[in-house]
Formats: sequence, C-alpha cells, structure tokens
Amino acid sequence: MVAAEAAAPPVAAGTIVYSSAGDGEDWEIYAFPAAGGAAANISRHRDSDVRPLLSPDGTRVVFARGVDRLGGELLVVANADGSAQKALPFARPQALGWAPDSRRLLVRDWPAREKRHRVSVVDVVTGVRTEVGTGVTAGWSPDGQTVALIGPGNDGLGPLYVANPGAEPKRIGSQLTRSFAWSPDGRRLASGGSTLRIHDPWAPNVGERYSVGYFKWIQDVPTPHVPRVSTSLSATAA
Repeated sequence: MVAAEAAAPPVAAGTIVYSSAGDGEDWEIYAFPAAGGAAANISRHRDSDVRPLLSPDGTRVVFARGVDRLGGELLVVANADGSAQKALPFARPQALGWAPDSRRLLVRDWPAREKRHRVSVVDVVTGVRTEVGTGVTAGWSPDGQTVALIGPGNDGLGPLYVANPGAEPKRIGSQLTRSFAWSPDGRRLASGGSTLRIHDPWAPNVGERYSVGYFKWIQDVPTPHVPRVSTSLSATAA
C-alpha cells in the first residue's frame, strides 16, 4: 500500500521533465521550463533516477530509481516538485503510462514466485493495486477505462488482449502482435505483426487487415470525429 499524500501544486505548463547526470555522479530528475529558465533537480537522491513520466495534469511524476545495494530498481511516485516521494511495492517494475485522471498508473512487474510479467493498475493516492493480466507491454484507452496488452509470446510477438482492470482479459483477433495503438476516440484498436489489423475492441472477431509496416493513428483537423491510420506504406485491404 502507498500512503495517501496531499498533492503539491502542478509544475508550470510547458515544463519538460527529464533525467540527466550533469553533475557527473548519478542520474537525477530535472524539470525545465520549455520557455526557458533554470532546470530544477526534483528527485535529489543519492541513487540514480531515470525514465520520468509526468502525469497528464502535471501534478505527479513517476520514475525509476536504481538501487545498487538492492540489486535492482524501484518505482518512485512523487509530487511534481519532487516532494512526498514514495516507492511503489513492485519487483523489477516498469511504468507503462498514466491514466487520463492522473491518479492511476499502469505498471508491469516481475513477481519472482510467479515467474511472469504482471500488468497492474495502482491508485497512487490510496495504494490499491488491481491486476490487469499477464503481458509484456500495455496501454490505456483514451478514456482511461480499458487497457490493451500484449501477452507473452516469441520473438517479440504475442497475443493482443483488452481488459477492464480487475476483469478477465478478452483476446482480440487471432494473429500475434508486436505493437498496437488506440484510435483517438477509443473506438478502434490497430495492431501490427505480419500485417496491420484494425479491430473493434468490443467485437473481437471483426477486423480489417492491411499489408503495411509502421503505423500510427492521426486525426484530421477538419473532421476530428473521423480518426484514420497513417502508415509507412500505402495500405491495401486484404
């Protein structure tokens, strides 16, 4: 459990949060105003701090802390000014992303007794952890209600699932997947393996297949209600 803490004021809009070993000793987390100014060390710890993720509302930051004497890393969540630092109770953790509410964090860890990559959601205010499933990577839907995750597989490929935290994951499609992306409106899920497929997450056996490489969702300014997929190759329906 993580003790609840009063939230600090958010960092200023346009702030860049990054890690640096500028002092030549260990890595620290810094906040730097995008408009210019002085960078502030917000982690201030004897161990190396890396891979910061700022919450969407700018009130919190999570980062990895390398602890050599413990032989691994900790995941630390703090207010955006570096105050109220708390280590989350995960083994070999990786932060995968904040929910839109800036309160729930998607985390992958490795429980030694289970010997699997576990994906969970932790409420950083109450400390409550809710398991999502077994997976190597995962990502929030735009509304923060659903998680897509890629399960264990071979050579970087695995089955794609969607799940509401605490519920049984649902398999999406039959192909193995290397990557995925939610559409901006959350109504479609693109996955890439040997081919690109566009899925309706709520009708898992329905999908369009394209032979393409790299892909990403884009949203037209004139028609923001019609998200499309941009690919590195011209896509032809198969």
